[in-house]
Amino acid sequence: MKCLVYILVLAWVQLSPVLAQSSAADQSAQLGYSQRLYDNGHYLSAANAARELGTASAHAFAARSVLSHVVSRDLDASAALFIAEGEADARYALVLDPDCVEARVQLAVALGLKARLIGHVRAHFNGLATESKAHLDAALARAPDDVWVLSVLGGWHLEIVRVAGPDLAKLLYGASQSAGIGFFEQALAAEPDNLIIRQQYGLLLGATSDPGFRRRAEEVLVAATSLSPRSHFEKDAHKRAGELLDALRQGDPARLAEVVKSQIEPC
Repeated sequence: MKCLVYILVLAWVQLSPVLAQSSAADQSAQLGYSQRLYDNGHYLSAANAARELGTASAHAFAARSVLSHVVSRDLDASAALFIAEGEADARYALVLDPDCVEARVQLAVALGLKARLIGHVRAHFNGLATESKAHLDAALARAPDDVWVLSVLGGWHLEIVRVAGPDLAKLLYGASQSAGIGFFEQALAAEPDNLIIRQQYGLLLGATSDPGFRRRAEEVLVAATSLSPRSHFEKDAHKRAGELLDALRQGDPARLAEVVKSQIEPC
């Protein structure tokens, strides 16, 4: 009996590196499959495939996939379920790994989308902006050069200022236009060919009434529309950047406000 146990243990010791390599290969293949689904615009299927892995990074990717599904469509009442789903994935990823930067970024995105959906007054009293900023600060501390952390932080500042105005934004949240622009510019300096960051930056700059910021928005969007989309999500961002750039060039404030509203506000 002892001999049999010894043989089984020896076999396990010899096989365990092979099994680990096989498991790693399977996980890599599953992640690749999820990424291909995502790149082709099958966001919900990509999320489901990622969740099968059960890791923090996989659930963070699932959150990104579900929230991309939300962003790629009109932000109407039906989006609430998917926002909640993405939020749950991000929170579960943080349970598995509190240091998961992607999970914190996606949770901040989910909370921002929820704020737009329920209205900013309710969002304020629910503490969504404050919680979102806390997750972004934690992400920044862990990954100070991450372009997604920087751009989402930039978006947080500019969105708060857009909704509350500069004085109230600073008083309630410590948000400022200069900080938002600084974070976005830092992200673009690190990754100038990022189409999605350019589209989001151009959109939030275009939402301001400052002519100087709108000129910068046009520069950012010209560069965005010159880039070739590499995924379904980037194709959507490219289209939105083109619509916004056309509105800026028309010089019609009413038309620009209409396009900005269609890309930001719930339907």
